[in-house]
Amino acid sequence: MGQVERIRTLLVEDDAPMRVLLRRALEETGHFEVIAEAADGVNAIERATLLQPELILLDLMMPIMNGFQALPLLLKSSPVSRIVVLSMLQGNPIEKECLQLGASAFVDKMVKDEDLIKQILAAMHPTVVHESETVTPRLS
Repeated sequence: MGQVERIRTLLVEDDAPMRVLLRRALEETGHFEVIAEAADGVNAIERATLLQPELILLDLMMPIMNGFQALPLLLKSSPVSRIVVLSMLQGNPIEKECLQLGASAFVDKMVKDEDLIKQILAAMHPTVVHESETVTPRLS
């Protein structure tokens, strides 16, 4: 039996317990391989530049350099990456700003694990129809 190719993922989250939970949820699906973690935007840019992940899951509220500041720099340092913003901050202006900065999607990180995975997969494969309706895709 062939092995499923997993999405090489950089997980950027300042809260260590949340990073553990997110990593576990991602890797248990078999769809993702978390190749690195970062706790702030500066560290995320360094790792993205070096590793060129397919996916960057990016928290917004972090020390040193927040997600809003890091997002455009991540796109420049790793142009192959899709960036999905994971945040507890909600509201149309915040989502719109993230998408205008270049995020592929904005996802509420407090949803159930299975919904989180569906939304991230929808962002990675926007031409595939998924059951999730809560992912906000990038505006073209």
